[in-house]
Amino acid sequence: MANNDFSVILKAILNKSGIKAELKEIQAIMDKCKISISPTLNTTALRKELKSVSEMITKELNQSFNINLKTNDIFKAYENQVRQISALQKQADRIRYSVDTGSYDTQIIKAQADLQKLGFSAADVNAKLKDVRAAVAAIDTNGDNQVLVADAQKFRLELDKVKNVISQTKIEYDKLNSPVDHKQIALLAKLNKYLRDNTNITAEAREQIQQWINTLSGARVADNTLDNINTDLLQIDANMESLNRKGKSFTDRMKDQFSKIAQFFSISAIISQVISSVRKMKNAVYDIDSAMTNLYKVTDETDTKYQAFFSNSTKNAKALGSTISSLITHASQWAKLGFNLDESEILAKNSMIYANVGEVDDGHAVSDLA
Repeated sequence: MANNDFSVILKAILNKSGIKAELKEIQAIMDKCKISISPTLNTTALRKELKSVSEMITKELNQSFNINLKTNDIFKAYENQVRQISALQKQADRIRYSVDTGSYDTQIIKAQADLQKLGFSAADVNAKLKDVRAAVAAIDTNGDNQVLVADAQKFRLELDKVKNVISQTKIEYDKLNSPVDHKQIALLAKLNKYLRDNTNITAEAREQIQQWINTLSGARVADNTLDNINTDLLQIDANMESLNRKGKSFTDRMKDQFSKIAQFFSISAIISQVISSVRKMKNAVYDIDSAMTNLYKVTDETDTKYQAFFSNSTKNAKALGSTISSLITHASQWAKLGFNLDESEILAKNSMIYANVGEVDDGHAVSDLA
């Protein structure tokens, strides 16, 4: 420990006693005592030498400034200083060990890999790690301990900035890839149904609702956003009511009437309804067989996997209030879009919920959510 390191502490002790001493005066006493204490000494030897030095310094200070300092005061201050130097030495040794073993380089490599996994280009990765690499290159293991610790802290600060970028990017990435929850699906179905049932609304209202549909068709949306959309939809509905613009347009109403007339007079529809009721059980088995056949065409799984899927579909169809064949058809449509069987099974449940809530057919349920 250099003499001038401790001279500042002694100056503070003297100031506390009312003595305004100059550093050069205190330094002269320190030089006279020829102090040289290493923080690597064992505890017994260190304390013995500290006490001897403290007695010497106390005597010199009392004579020079005509004061009455206690040896123990100097000893405690000196002991605390040595502890700080010992702690600094240990910290510096750990840093040197980390540099020698390549720990810092390993951390940079890991950060680089994390950035690449998140889709950052090579140029972006290099740009984000530029300051980190510069910081680790500046670490001089042969230099002063305090400078070494400061350089290592700068490296840690720069690395933490990159880790924060990685953490925030992961949050956004997970958000984009998280499945849409039932509350969001229900609201999406509600908005689509509102547009179908109210074709007479203003262009502005239709545009706003369509924007909400586009938003909800993407990644998961926060609950408070869903609540805000519901509130705003109520306001739009009230505005359309006051403008007498709710319901379907004249053209759409006429289309509905013609559709009902055609359906009423359609002999084939009546016959189909009778046949459907008589052969309900037979057709259900046929529909399931057809649905599974279509699923085989767009997937490539083992028999065990298909059996497990069919068992799950039976349970899920009952829970969702749908037919087994419809749920399998939903899964087939998702598989056609590139999803594997497990993913298609999960997505099929979501689209079936959407179909039930939004009163849409199977094909539109999947295409609306895809």
